[in-house]
Amino acid sequence: MNCPNCHEPLREGALFCTRCGAKTAYGGATTESVETAGRKVGVTTSGGDPAAADPLVGRVLDGKYEIVSPLGTGGMGAVYRARRVHIGDEVAVKILHQRLTSDEKLVERFRREARAAAQLHHPQVVTIHDYGEGRGADGFAYIVMELVRGESLRELLRREGRLDARRAVSLMRDVCAGVGAAHRRGIVHRDIKPDNIIVTPADEDRPAESVKVVDFGIAKLRDMAAETSTLTEAGTMVGTLFYMSPEQCKGEPLDSRADVYSLGAMLHEMLAGAPPFTASSMTSLVIKHVSAPPPPLPADVDVPPALRAAVTRALAKEPDERPRDATEFAREIQAALASDPAAPDGATRAGGASQQPPAPFFPATARPAHVTPTHPAPPTPTDPAREEETVVHAAAGTHATPPPRHAPAPRQQQQPPPGAYPPPARRSRKGYVVGLLAVLLVGLAGLGVVGLLFYMNRGAGKTTVNTRPTPRANANTNANANANASPTPTPLPEAVQLAEVKILGGSLLSPADLSGVSPAYLNRLRNTTYARHGRTFQDDDLRVHFQSRPWYRPRPDFDERRLTTNDRANADLLKAFEDNDGAAPRADVERVERDVKDALEDWAESTRGRDLDAHMSRYADTLETFYRRQNVAGTIVRAERSRAFVRYDDMDVKIENVRVTPDPTGLRATVVFDKTWDFDSPDKNSRGSVRQQLTLIRAAGRWLINGEKDLQVYYANSDDY
Repeated sequence: MNCPNCHEPLREGALFCTRCGAKTAYGGATTESVETAGRKVGVTTSGGDPAAADPLVGRVLDGKYEIVSPLGTGGMGAVYRARRVHIGDEVAVKILHQRLTSDEKLVERFRREARAAAQLHHPQVVTIHDYGEGRGADGFAYIVMELVRGESLRELLRREGRLDARRAVSLMRDVCAGVGAAHRRGIVHRDIKPDNIIVTPADEDRPAESVKVVDFGIAKLRDMAAETSTLTEAGTMVGTLFYMSPEQCKGEPLDSRADVYSLGAMLHEMLAGAPPFTASSMTSLVIKHVSAPPPPLPADVDVPPALRAAVTRALAKEPDERPRDATEFAREIQAALASDPAAPDGATRAGGASQQPPAPFFPATARPAHVTPTHPAPPTPTDPAREEETVVHAAAGTHATPPPRHAPAPRQQQQPPPGAYPPPARRSRKGYVVGLLAVLLVGLAGLGVVGLLFYMNRGAGKTTVNTRPTPRANANTNANANANASPTPTPLPEAVQLAEVKILGGSLLSPADLSGVSPAYLNRLRNTTYARHGRTFQDDDLRVHFQSRPWYRPRPDFDERRLTTNDRANADLLKAFEDNDGAAPRADVERVERDVKDALEDWAESTRGRDLDAHMSRYADTLETFYRRQNVAGTIVRAERSRAFVRYDDMDVKIENVRVTPDPTGLRATVVFDKTWDFDSPDKNSRGSVRQQLTLIRAAGRWLINGEKDLQVYYANSDDY
């Protein structure tokens, strides 16, 4: 038999055409029950169902994916529920709008969506299964991805409005985990918004709700930025205005910090119930993103001050003032939430994951019967009618109002009728009398022992016991008492809280972070670099201060070698400010230039000597930038360099035209230079010339590279190094 649509010869009894996907006479009309979130929808491929009006419903793509029903539509394509013909499970298929398939640039961008998302294998990123393109006059392009059960964050916010701080940070950390995985691979999402976040509810496999990040449809691979023609040209805005960064509004080149701005805008909406900027027109909204200062969270939003500061920093106009990527932003908001003394014990701790899975969130109007309310229980009623009313309210999940601190005397209750309740049993006081006698006997025995020891000490002619403690002893006693009593933390100034959050998150401080901070707080912040790893303190003030910080966990096995490069650099910067009475120190420009040039020469000499250990000793633990990537671990840099050191027998490097630019403190520097290399081996040669830039930080007396990139490649015949 032949296909009724394209007349392709088919095997007898085939249900679908293997060429165009059309149904044959044997296909007939089918009806399936498709499970959705909370209901079942009957999908009929012929008849009066609205889905039947869509020409793609019922079509089989490439003989593998049968389109079942539409799920939604966007600016570039429509998403359908589909069934894999050979397996039988359900997937989601995103099909590029047919009117756009004639635009080769848009098709190429759509193709890159598949390539970008397919590189990401992360629990918080939707999985891409397949990609295909149709041919002919009715050509199309499609992506096959996992079908996520849940609702969008947009629907969640529309239904619930604001989210409490703990839940918002928990969801945002999951979002940042997925977006951060993209950033580590050089992928910028460019369209982060609540519509592209799917919230999956808790179930028997997951103790808490989670998220999936979808639609990398306008992502731009930075490793393709060197191509002669880019798909997102300068001056073209792509994204959603409510969450668009200033540089994106102006059509400028983007990196991961543009996504951080969008994440900050989305977190602002999750906490406040509205995006940070709103306007009656697109033009006004763009102007606000570009020029208006970031608005603080409303005063009635109950969040820690450090979390307010972290959201404000993410919305900074200048990209350099924001966290470098989604991973750093996640660390900051996690540390900010952990810094709240009122946070519950189960809240996340700084520098790591939660100690226990967060309890599933249930709205007050939909709390399951097995969840015990955390508010105080109302007093036991004596009126049966009142008792029944209390039970009804408890089942509905309403919160009882706690009694005032100075409650008036309770009014006399109405006596129940005779026989309504059995008389209360008279409680014996014998146990109380026995207990009191035991306490008195123990006390008398203790006094006798103390008196005997005192008498023996005097009679032996030893040093007289000084019953009056010294001031130092008082101080230690008070400090120990304070430690045992878990003192209430003293509120820190906002600038100090933000600096503490950055330290706990492992980020580098900048001189601007320390502007106006007093030397006393600078000293505490400097010791925070050690306290985050569990150092114990002999100084009474420091011990009491850190024991009041909710994130502090002293470790008897503390080792200073746990400190990272950023910890040591932060400690040096804080010490410099502290020694200069809180003001920014002035750099010794000549000395910085000399020391940085010496470090640069050692770095080049280790390359010429093919000494990998000496070469890597000049790098920080983590590089802020490493060519087109950000937050790259030193182990990754070592793995890449080791390939060149092993491959080539002779490695010659020349450095010329060196220009060193120190920052005002003299603890950071940027060096730009011309580098020429010539690497040889019997079967391989690599040579070239480049204008290169390194950023260095001074940590524990050494200058270390924490950023490396090429500014201009003059020529190169190999990309191995």
